This record gives sequence, structure tokens and C-alpha cells, in this order.
Amino acid sequence: MIQINNKTLEGSIKRKFINPLKHGAKHNLHVIESNIIHKNKEALDLLKQCDKTLYNVEHLIKSNNFVDANALNRSALDYLMMGMMINYDESFYEQYKKTCISDVKGVKRITDKTLISKFSEFVNNNDIGIMNDTTVDENSDMIQEIYHFLCKYTHSSLFISIIINSKKDDEIEVLRLISNQYLYINRLLLFYCLTFITKDGDYYIRDGNILFALLSYYYIVKSRVSNFDEVIKRFEMFLYKSDNMLHFMERIKKSEKAAADLNECKKDTDMEELNKQFEEFLK
Repeated sequence: MIQINNKTLEGSIKRKFINPLKHGAKHNLHVIESNIIHKNKEALDLLKQCDKTLYNVEHLIKSNNFVDANALNRSALDYLMMGMMINYDESFYEQYKKTCISDVKGVKRITDKTLISKFSEFVNNNDIGIMNDTTVDENSDMIQEIYHFLCKYTHSSLFISIIINSKKDDEIEVLRLISNQYLYINRLLLFYCLTFITKDGDYYIRDGNILFALLSYYYIVKSRVSNFDEVIKRFEMFLYKSDNMLHFMERIKKSEKAAADLNECKKDTDMEELNKQFEEFLK
């Protein structure tokens, strides 16, 4: 039986989730560029910048600069959406080129609303999923909600005051958890969009590992923060909560009733397969 502690979980998260996302993005960007799969250079430039920006977001989160991290994360999502749309929609690409020239009159600017709508439709039509247990409609709703949420960090809002005045260790841990949640979602979006372009079946992440990584990270932070429920409630407005994530959190809580340290699972039909997958994630 694998002994589970924070060090074990952190290693599995990095090995089975974070590293495959980064390596997969780097590999597929190289494939797109070297094989000239992209339809225009501007699209490739935006996708490459998205990947680079996400590294910068990660660095800012590690240095506890959460406002700038999330503001930059919104830019990364913008690069991804625009890059995909101008790569696959010729009329969108033409409008993009015209709106980049300031002296062109009578050309309507591409609004955030239009970009999100077009990208969500593209995701729906091409079944680009983030998790196996979410529908394409849920993915579209998630993209819109996340983008508008990240916009709060780029505009004057109470979010800014709350974050810069949160200086206790427990508050920092929870804010890092929340910021990493959005970073991981955008990395997943980039990963799946790139593999959609390349049709690459070599670089992939098991859907179960995505959930186990997110839930394990949640568990690690919960174990570090003594008054976790109180602190997380204080920052509840910052959290993205999909039905899918809440469903799996309930399943993990169910297993915690049998073993507080997650070393054992309830011996019922529903948890048996989940337990096997979790042990595989830890290896």
C-alpha cells in the first residue's frame, strides 16, 4: 500500500499532470511550427505567446503576486482564443488584420464578447474537451465564466483590495490555490487546442489524472491551513466551481470517511475503480 503524504501527492501532481502539460505544449508547438500546420504566422505567434505567458503567470503565483498573475492569465486566454480563431476562420482572420490597423475606417473591432462566443462555438463544434465528464456546452460556459472572472483582476474592483490586504500565511495558501486553479485550466485549454491542431495522440493526460491532481492539490492546501473552511469561505467569491469538480470532491470526501489520510477507500462498488486509478496516479 502506497503511503500518502503531501510530498507523495506533490510529486504525483508534478509528474502526472504539470510536466505532461508543459512538455505536451512545447512538443506540439514545435510540431506546428516545423511542419507548417498553422494557416498563418500570426496564429502561431499568439499560441506561442500564450504558452510563454503561462510560464510568467506561474512565476508570479510562486512569488505571491496574485493580482498580476491573474491579470496576465486573462491575457494568455485571450491569446489562445484569438490564435485558434484566426487559424481556423478566414473571415475572422481578415477582420483581425483590419482591426490591427488603426486608420481603417468602418471596420468593427472584435469585442471580447464576440471572441468568446466564436471560440466557444469552435470548441463545441470540434468537441475540444477539458475533462471527459464535462459536455462541450459545459466547457463553453466554463470558458465564458473564467474569462469574465479574470477580467476582475484587470479592472478596478474590490477584488484588488481584498487580495492585497490578505497577508496571513493561511490566506496566501488559499489565494495560491485559487490562482493555480485558473492557471491549470488555461494550460489544459492550450494543451487540448494544440493537440487538436496536430492530431497528436502521443502526448495526452488521463482524464482521471486531471481530477486527481486538482483534488490532491486541494487536499494538500487543506492540510496546511488550520482553519481552512473559514478561510476558503472568505474567498469563496474567487473560486470557480463546476458541477463536475464538486461531484468528484464529494466522492473524495466519501472516501475520507473511511480513512482520514486517504490511505484506504470505502470498499463499495462505487469507490473500487476510483481507488485503483488513484493508486496508479501515485506511482
